[in-house]
Amino acid sequence: MSYALPTNAQTGTTYTAVLLDANKLTTLSNAAAVTVTIPLQSSVVWVANTVLRYTNLGAGTVTFVGAGGVTVTNVAATLAQYASADLIRTGSDAWTVLPFAGGSAAKATVTSTTGSPTITTVGGKSCYKFTGSGTIVIGTAGFVSCRVLAGGGGGRGSGHGGGGGAGGDSASPGGILNIFLAVGTYTVSIGAGGAAGVIGSDTYFASYYAFGGAGGGYQGATGGGSLSATTLAPNTGGGGQGKSGGQGDGSTASGGGGGATGVGANGSGGAGGVGGAGLADTLEGSSVSRGGGGGGWGNTTGGAATGGGGAGTSGATGAAGTANSGGGGGGSATTGGAGGSGAVVIWLG
Repeated sequence: MSYALPTNAQTGTTYTAVLLDANKLTTLSNAAAVTVTIPLQSSVVWVANTVLRYTNLGAGTVTFVGAGGVTVTNVAATLAQYASADLIRTGSDAWTVLPFAGGSAAKATVTSTTGSPTITTVGGKSCYKFTGSGTIVIGTAGFVSCRVLAGGGGGRGSGHGGGGGAGGDSASPGGILNIFLAVGTYTVSIGAGGAAGVIGSDTYFASYYAFGGAGGGYQGATGGGSLSATTLAPNTGGGGQGKSGGQGDGSTASGGGGGATGVGANGSGGAGGVGGAGLADTLEGSSVSRGGGGGGWGNTTGGAATGGGGAGTSGATGAAGTANSGGGGGGSATTGGAGGSGAVVIWLG
């Protein structure tokens, strides 16, 4: 059996090490320069001989510095893109940077796949998009960037429905997963979108899971919208993979479903709530927004949706979420829109 190395993916220009980093690989990815700060022993109880592992996946150079009172030797050993280093604790507030020989992080290669993923070339590097279940065989151990999206929840129809929540997103609330894969065969399982008012199905790849989005008014990884705060109330996103759905006014409009990065808006005055925002990525070469919540029903105007979510309606049938976007379905007066199916996108950098 193959295992992915646990990672702590950081995409900002500054980062301060924490105790749990000793059990993970911290990846750093930003186009601008990045500064990593090692805090004092008095603020983080480092154990003897702690080793912190870092890999720079971004174009910006990484520099290691110590907080006031902390000495970091060999600071000149900054990390260029795809370079890696260990920081070894040699004293109470003393650390040494040991860059890997050659300075290059391993890049994964693929031997074969099943399930017919779409394979494209982005900047001279391969992108594998799975829209159906299959496998991917890693021939050379190394790093990949990926996004794992579950099926979106269906919008609710009966009872004047809220928008469906977007499928759970392993990259939410921001940033793409950067993981290390050992040589071996990895299963890709794509979750289906939920029917009207039904929770979407889970998606998984390697050891990473994304949980199905909520049907309108029901619980799930990302909350579905509801007609009111007390009847079929919206649910907060579970597992850190999404946002809560919006509320309605109880009679004329329902809330939008939660998205990967934004809560569903409340509906009121006949206007359905807008679905919560998704999250854009450029893994396929251009910006694609996925994981948007469905719009809520309104007796005058249905709520809009983006990121693959289906729009709500004032009529009988809500719009379906876009296939393989993880978008939630739109709410309606009679039949909610189905949620969009999930996807796994893998980029070999």
